[in-house]
Amino acid sequence: GGGAGAISVGDANASNTIANVVDASIAHANNTHATVGDISLNATEAASISATSVAASAAVAIAPAGVAISGGAATSSNLISSVVTAGIADSGDVRAAGAVNVSAQDTASMTADVESYSLAGGLVGVAVGVALTDNTVSDHVSAYVDNASVTALGGDITVAASSHPALDTTTSVSALSASIGAAGAGAESHVNIQGTTEAYADGAALTAAGHGVSISAGTTSAANPVTQGSSAGVGSVAVMLSDANIGGTTRAYAGGASSINANGLAISASDSNSATPTTNVFSVGGLTGAGAKSVTRITRTTESFIDGGAAISAGARSIDVHASSTSNATGVTTGIAGGATGFNRFNNQLGIRGTNRKQMIALQLRRTQ
Repeated sequence: GGGAGAISVGDANASNTIANVVDASIAHANNTHATVGDISLNATEAASISATSVAASAAVAIAPAGVAISGGAATSSNLISSVVTAGIADSGDVRAAGAVNVSAQDTASMTADVESYSLAGGLVGVAVGVALTDNTVSDHVSAYVDNASVTALGGDITVAASSHPALDTTTSVSALSASIGAAGAGAESHVNIQGTTEAYADGAALTAAGHGVSISAGTTSAANPVTQGSSAGVGSVAVMLSDANIGGTTRAYAGGASSINANGLAISASDSNSATPTTNVFSVGGLTGAGAKSVTRITRTTESFIDGGAAISAGARSIDVHASSTSNATGVTTGIAGGATGFNRFNNQLGIRGTNRKQMIALQLRRTQ
């Protein structure tokens, strides 16, 4: 009876970054007139990352005294961090015969599939599988009128920013030891949505006689991570960790000694947040252990306000300052440890602690009937 040994290692890595700058603006310009029609400034970005990382390893030792060792590791790191801006800044007498529209829009989508597989076969064998993923969207989206004089003679003045980040990830790992030996599987997933979406008038003079002024910012965020793993062997351990965070700020305001003369003013900030993590773990063997922990946090700030020093004349219509936020966190964690002796521990933590603020602290607000 002879002996044999086999060692196998598989490794895969994916890393992607998008960091664009998109800008549509009028800056340091005087006497900019559209004598017919509207003035429109639109900045739009659609960024997308689709990443796949797969590692597979198999070691088989065919002998009466064979030893096999197998290890598989797959990792993925992805980042979208762009700046999207549309605005009028440091300019005098920007005038349109119709309406004035300033708009910044961003859509960021990310999908990541990370898979790791490890197999060891022999009299004695050890199989280890690891899968790691880290995914972040942190964009800055801004629409503004800053230190500028803007007049719409025949329509509304609209300043609007919107952002739509979405992350869908799957992290999978499996380890099998077909021998007298051990199998270990571990996966860790991080999903993070941050960034700022804002619309504002700061030190601006806005005039829309007979028409309205609207300043709005809105964000819709979705994080949907799936983390799953399994292990099988005489000794078997599987551990899955998942962390999902939605933070950042959505803001709309008028401030900095702005003056607004229009027939109605609406300032609004809105957020819609959804996080739905799923974590599954399975471990089978003689002596087994299975553990899973899923942590979800939603802490985004939503605020809308008129700051001190602004002078507002809203004509016969209302002044409306509105901030709204809707958040949903739904986590599912399941696990099985089966064998002669099994240990398991599962932890699912969900937290929503956002800030929602609307405020009017200007000293000069006028509405005429």
